[in-house]
Amino acid sequence: MKLILQHPTLNVLILLGFFSFMLWGLLFIRLMVSNGGVRPGRFLIRRGSLKGVQRALVVVAHPDDAEVYCGGSVATLTRLGVPVTLVICADGGKIYYQFGRRLIPNPLNGKGGRLVRLREEEQRRSARILGIKEVIFLRHPDGLLDWRNLVSQLREMMQRFAPDLVVTFDGEEPSHLEIRDHLAVGRAVLSAAREVGIPRVLCFSTRRPNVVVDTTPVMSLRWKALTAHRSQFHGVRGRLAVRILRGLARRNGTKIGVPYGEAFREIWITRGSSFSPPQ
Repeated sequence: MKLILQHPTLNVLILLGFFSFMLWGLLFIRLMVSNGGVRPGRFLIRRGSLKGVQRALVVVAHPDDAEVYCGGSVATLTRLGVPVTLVICADGGKIYYQFGRRLIPNPLNGKGGRLVRLREEEQRRSARILGIKEVIFLRHPDGLLDWRNLVSQLREMMQRFAPDLVVTFDGEEPSHLEIRDHLAVGRAVLSAAREVGIPRVLCFSTRRPNVVVDTTPVMSLRWKALTAHRSQFHGVRGRLAVRILRGLARRNGTKIGVPYGEAFREIWITRGSSFSPPQ
């Protein structure tokens, strides 16, 4: 103890590590409480079906987002033989942290490049576990996504892969845990989907879910894929994440009478329908 007190730099690093861990835990608790979970009596919920899907495109902001928000549904799709392509918009380097509407520079930015490479490798490993056919990294700066700059790229992806199902963040009715990059991706995807004429979009991280997909048979696969992101979910943090997400999945599942589920706002859209995201 005396040795630690004699090294101020070490004290600062220890405090930073402690507060980072606590903030991470609090964010996940908020995720459990408000992020796409079904709240009793608020909305009419029905069982969502993934049968009949020919090709799916999953678009998220960061490596590990797919596993956190829709990993069970992705695993269900691939088990049904559906080709799934995953698009990651931000590089995962954590250049900025978000506190409310403020962006705080990461004091460890010097390791950003190495972290980006590590997280991409973790994402590829996780994708193989889930059976994802292809992973595409757009590598936009983490924390600085702008939906207007993403629309053309995502429109091109949709025209290239011609999915009949797109899965992404809700850019119109987001959950109360509003993260800038997540909102940007959701808004860009919905805008591009309406331009191209994608028939169906499933939006997670929503405050207005209307379907729950039964993910009970693939839950162990989902946890395995999640913990493949070792830089984010290793040790205590990994166990905490699984515990909280399992509770959320259980709560969602009860709405359709199954052990576990994932909640979405299902949108059926037509080509050229309007979309006016908030400025």
